[in-house]
Amino acid sequence: MGRRYTDLPETRGVAEILVERGFILDHRRTAGNIHYEEYW
Repeated sequence: MGRRYTDLPETRGVAEILVERGFILDHRRTAGNIHYEEYW
C-alpha cells in the first residue's frame, strides 16, 4: 500500500548535527564557528 509519512525518518539539518558535535552557531551578538545564510 505504499509508505506512510509516519514511516519516514525524521530529518535533521547540517547545523543541528554540527551543534550536537560541539560546534556553536554564529548569531548577531554571539560569535560562533558555524555561519549560515537564510534564503527564502
